[in-house]
Amino acid sequence: MLGPVDHVETPDPYTAVFKLSKPHPAFYLVLSPPLLPILPRHVYNEKEHGPIRKNPANVKPVGSGPFKLVEYKPGDHFILERYENYFRPGKPYLDRIIGRRIKDPSANFIALKNGDFHMAMFNAGIRLKQLEALKKMGHLVVSPKGYEGIAAIYFLEFNLRKDQFKDVRVRRAIAHAIDKDFITKKLHGGYSRPATGPIHRSLPFYTSNVRKYEYNLEKANRLLDEAGFPRKKGGFRFSAGITWYPGEPDSMDTIAHYLKPQLKKIGIDLKLQPPADFVSWYRTVAGWKHDLTMSNIFSFADPMIGVHRLYRCDNQKHVVWTNTSGYCNPKLDQLMEKAAVEMDFEKRKALYARFQQILTEDLPLIWTHEAPYKTIYHKDLRNVVRGIWGSMTPADSTYWKDGHTPR
Repeated sequence: MLGPVDHVETPDPYTAVFKLSKPHPAFYLVLSPPLLPILPRHVYNEKEHGPIRKNPANVKPVGSGPFKLVEYKPGDHFILERYENYFRPGKPYLDRIIGRRIKDPSANFIALKNGDFHMAMFNAGIRLKQLEALKKMGHLVVSPKGYEGIAAIYFLEFNLRKDQFKDVRVRRAIAHAIDKDFITKKLHGGYSRPATGPIHRSLPFYTSNVRKYEYNLEKANRLLDEAGFPRKKGGFRFSAGITWYPGEPDSMDTIAHYLKPQLKKIGIDLKLQPPADFVSWYRTVAGWKHDLTMSNIFSFADPMIGVHRLYRCDNQKHVVWTNTSGYCNPKLDQLMEKAAVEMDFEKRKALYARFQQILTEDLPLIWTHEAPYKTIYHKDLRNVVRGIWGSMTPADSTYWKDGHTPR
């Protein structure tokens, strides 16, 4: 995000001048609060307090903006109170925000149902089938708005270092064995949308003019035959393991379980490898030890910020949400370099159209669906979701209809 920034000049207390080494068309998005929050200098000055990554304030937060932090218990709760000297007169409207982390999704559902919680974001771990019940409750709103900036896409990732996935015909065969409409309409109850490629529909660079893989088992079997993977005794061509990011069952393990019988239809013996926890999944994928994994990525409103990292040849790192698939196409790298500095929107859009076309041809991943994220909140709570960052923006304009918590 900040690679093109050469240095920053501050000619007076109210002005910051960013000097760039090259054009940066995504720069204004980079300055958004969710991506570049303001840090208090008296707490984070490296000369006085050491490296930012090791600063004690990282685990003992300080307040910033419209609210001040008055209580914090990691992994359990936080309490924010109105900052009376906030620079916008009269704001924020709320006196206090109490945030709680409940690990049991069913407890979140009950708390929202009973009115104990007044807002939950990113679905709060609640299963998609339960959202329909929440929508029918007269005191709640279930809104899809506010996640346009996040632009999350879920995908099946191949480890291209494994022999069985090096031939693009194998990857295309698997794509033809996946019914995305079944996933989004049946498994997700219509709350998600099929993904057609690496860029989310909410981004202005999205194009539907890409290679698509219709559900076709006959074509899938033919491609595997052509790739040199005939069926052996027992009907299988080869086996592969699949793991997945834990914590989002509808978008991860539900699809992994769906894939097992689907891939059996084309002669692939899929071994389910459920992770014990996030750390075990992280170590497997970051260590490039996986065959297949279900994962997702936040696009962060611009491909340069959130999308390039999955495909750049030089970004194959032992870190998740980088190019752990091992994909490398120098022509695509050149395209990304051009798009990263192109200031003309139409020219940049054309570059990203070609970007999507190349990736859907090469198919290092199979993009299954776009995130079914929802914000759930009490109907009398106003200005909850505003703009592309939704509930990740400062809550200085949020207020209760009657100026108090409903009774």
